[in-house]
Amino acid sequence: MGILGAGVISRTYLADIKAFYQRLEIVACADIDVALAQALAQEFDIPKAYTVKELLNDAEVEIVINLTPPQFHVETNRAIIAAGKHLFSEKPFAPSLKETKEVLALAAEKGVKIGCAPDTFLASGLQSMRYYLDNQIIGKPFFVTANMTTFGVETWHPNPVAFYKKGSGPLFDMGPYYLSALVALLGPIETVMAFDATGKSTRHIYVGANAGTEIETEVPTHYSGILKLKTGVVVSFNLSFDIYKSNLPMFEIYGDGGTLAYPDP
Repeated sequence: MGILGAGVISRTYLADIKAFYQRLEIVACADIDVALAQALAQEFDIPKAYTVKELLNDAEVEIVINLTPPQFHVETNRAIIAAGKHLFSEKPFAPSLKETKEVLALAAEKGVKIGCAPDTFLASGLQSMRYYLDNQIIGKPFFVTANMTTFGVETWHPNPVAFYKKGSGPLFDMGPYYLSALVALLGPIETVMAFDATGKSTRHIYVGANAGTEIETEVPTHYSGILKLKTGVVVSFNLSFDIYKSNLPMFEIYGDGGTLAYPDP
């Protein structure tokens, strides 16, 4: 297995793989900045630190985990698949349905398997929620409130620029966790009505080498929507990088016989 992208999230992936998935052999890592790949390789005892091209040309690498910034996922996913590698991509998989279908078609053509984050709906917490719903602990569900409210990633991430570029923002960064949980628990979405807003046109970086500087916002940083599922369940959904503090519940499902509350899907 090879890791593509040596940013902050790569360390979470590698720590978890080494702790829980010892059968997976990490043989190489790569980054557009080879120095970052070399540092990651040294930190996690990875045999080879590569350029992107070198990683894709290594026959020993069978699976690539794509941890590049969101704006490059479609391009790098295509390159990984074209190289004959199986793929696991960080979210978002693609910014449009058209591009998603094109990447899936390429994978089918090349005969490789693909997967995409988040896989959190497979964890024990959300699987327990599914068990409770299947056994009608709260009766018949009819309404959900889901709220991801935070004041952006620039308060903790050393390189937050990519999160405010086109193809990212709270919808593509955090939305997949909530939407995956909703679909896994309650079924597919039928209708969406939504509005977006931008709290401010620039963001102040608080940590890292660029602390104290401002970055431009290219995408909406707040979304409010109503979703209707095919089962008839109605969902109130808020995603925001503009809220300092909120008492809104993160994830609650209301049934005609009770309520299920979950912290952060």
